[in-house]
Amino acid sequence: ETLIYDFSASDLSQDYDRVVIFFDFGNVGDDTSYYFDNIRLSLPAVSNFTTVEDFQGDVPGNFSFGGVEGVQAVSNPNPSGTNTTSTVMQFTKTEGAEVWGGMGFAVDGIINFNGTNQIKINSYAPEAGKVVKVKLETVEGNVDGLTYEFDMTTTVANQWEVLTYDFSAAPDLDYVSFIVFYDFGNQSAGVYHFDEIQVGLGEYIPTQAPTIAIEDFEGDLPGNFSFGGVEGVQIVENPNSSGTNTTANVMQCTKTEGSEVWGGMGISVDPINFSSAGMNQIQIQSYSPEAGKVIKVKLETIEGNVDGLTYEFDMTTTVANQWETLTYDFSLAPDLDYVSFIVFYDFGNTGEGVYHFDEIKLVN
Repeated sequence: ETLIYDFSASDLSQDYDRVVIFFDFGNVGDDTSYYFDNIRLSLPAVSNFTTVEDFQGDVPGNFSFGGVEGVQAVSNPNPSGTNTTSTVMQFTKTEGAEVWGGMGFAVDGIINFNGTNQIKINSYAPEAGKVVKVKLETVEGNVDGLTYEFDMTTTVANQWEVLTYDFSAAPDLDYVSFIVFYDFGNQSAGVYHFDEIQVGLGEYIPTQAPTIAIEDFEGDLPGNFSFGGVEGVQIVENPNSSGTNTTANVMQCTKTEGSEVWGGMGISVDPINFSSAGMNQIQIQSYSPEAGKVIKVKLETIEGNVDGLTYEFDMTTTVANQWETLTYDFSLAPDLDYVSFIVFYDFGNTGEGVYHFDEIKLVN
């Protein structure tokens, strides 16, 4: 088996030249022989999947049929193993339900397979050996040729497990309904839970909420400034036109070796007023060479960096060398007109790196 040890909390400024391993730590020896091999450094694992629904917010529009009842979001009955989220979907297959009884919900957007062609769900069933069918439908509903379904079987009882469904043979369509049939083919009663529905990156396109564009860097370079060892502020070609950002041009900045922990750059923007816009979040497309980097966004008025007349919020990158959407909550920002948008990549560290961002928007 492969064991992965997280040393992210260690003092990374030190050079380590010895690896010490303690097998069966805490117990006295009993002449057991242990083996290990292939010690290596590795980057954190990066997921190639994106979440379609996690049931942490409002319950999506749903339906049930064939003797399935009690569709609701509930507290996780066993937050452990592969699923430690707080809220999950629950429904009950009643005694004597149809063999095809199930439930479904409306996807907030569309699913269109173009790469991974898989669906993953976290599943929690009272018995192993139960067939769990997943079916996708378009806006046309249950029409031959416009749906696709795939079966998986539970392998554990009263534990969370990830079931992976192969949709590589699904018609190339926009799917808007996710339907699940637990214990398909049987009429037995049971209470079932599922959560964390995921598809491959780029295969889920969420419904676009109203937005107000602040800057997309497709025109002239806006007025800008940099400080604390950040240089090379310029508009460049998108280094990886894929995923959540396929625009042609983006903003680039370079944090040089030995830069200040607060090094950053900013641009001039048309006045941002959250009250008049009726929106209180800012969204950016971010491209970072490493996951786990703090990205601070700060807004200032024409008065500059004056206490009480600015507001800032931090987010953390979750992927490396991929575009991702970072959303900043400015609901607590003072009700002012902000004219400077400032970004600090890898805030709190002096390390060097080339960073990109794009598509600055106001969102709800």
